[in-house]
Amino acid sequence: MAEVAAIAKGQSGVTDDEIVERMNACRSCEMYDDQQNRCNACGCFLNAKALFRSAECDLGKWKILG
Repeated sequence: MAEVAAIAKGQSGVTDDEIVERMNACRSCEMYDDQQNRCNACGCFLNAKALFRSAECDLGKWKILG
């Protein structure tokens, strides 16, 4: 719930560097759909999923951030 409140205030809780790292991992993955910026494994829109500290890649490419 704290994550939702932080995002509502414009604070993702994930640093810009962490977002870039996550998105780079996604873009280099064979399951990445660059047309929709979406993962073909889980179906998530990655520009949103990467903002959540509690999110992780279903394929283990990136983990939950403490």
